[in-house]
Amino acid sequence: PSRNILFKIRDEKNFPQSFLVLHSRGFYSSQAGRDIGNAGFAHFFNEKALAGANNTGSYTTHPTERPLFNDCHVMRYVSERAGSVREIPGLIENLIEKKAMGGANGERGAIFLFADPVEGLLVECDSRDYTARFISKGKYAVTNHYTTAKARKWESLPPGNNTLTRRKRLRDLLSKSGGILSPERVCEISRDTKNHPDSLCKRAGSAFFTTVSVQCQFIDRKNISGSINLVSCGNPLTSVFLPLALPFERTFVPALSGDYYMASEAAGLTGDEAGTSRVRHPGWEISAFDRTGEAGALWEEAYLMLKRRNDIS
Repeated sequence: PSRNILFKIRDEKNFPQSFLVLHSRGFYSSQAGRDIGNAGFAHFFNEKALAGANNTGSYTTHPTERPLFNDCHVMRYVSERAGSVREIPGLIENLIEKKAMGGANGERGAIFLFADPVEGLLVECDSRDYTARFISKGKYAVTNHYTTAKARKWESLPPGNNTLTRRKRLRDLLSKSGGILSPERVCEISRDTKNHPDSLCKRAGSAFFTTVSVQCQFIDRKNISGSINLVSCGNPLTSVFLPLALPFERTFVPALSGDYYMASEAAGLTGDEAGTSRVRHPGWEISAFDRTGEAGALWEEAYLMLKRRNDIS
């Protein structure tokens, strides 16, 4: 394949989401998504074409109760310092050695997925230990439970039905996609509500957690400037996907402030209990795939559509 792909559908409490481009002197810059007020990242795509996404891990026998880096803080720490997946294990070891490694909360560890132009990396960890599995071919799906033999030894509770159901559904959909995962197919999978509320995509108000964002990085193996970050800031049932090229160096202020996210939420108030929204944007999204160099215009158009609350097809 000409591209490596990292695909993350993020569920969280319905906090306003922020998308930004962060430039920090002395560190790598990143396109990133996070909750408003969170100093860390939930998704990132840095200037070296290294992509990352975090997941809540299993309940663990090594609780993380003291003040530590949570999973989002770890993501930012990695995004600013690593130029490839091969550099990440050393960074994780450094945090564990300094007793700074935390998880998703005081009872659960973390699962990280990373990809660069060469390969992918799965990291499963808690506050005391980690596993690293490099992925050079094929597909690997994770949800919210450990999958490696070493990490499963740390589990204090078995995986619940929600995480098992979602992983099975994701693996089935990826298998049906064959060897090609196109941007159009990513949009479809991101909006999959089968098995609701144990679905890949959840509507706000339909469960304690809702889908708040999606990012999928298509990383060109030969030319990183040809890479694309496909971004939905907001639930994909009510928001739209924007294809952002590298480098994309300017932050769209409404996406940073949370106004864009809130507009996408308002646009989806017509959704039904099964999590299906009447707001659809396939025609605009497909045309946007050919406009990856027009990030500013794409953000403006998408924001205007959401504020109008139109049914766009």
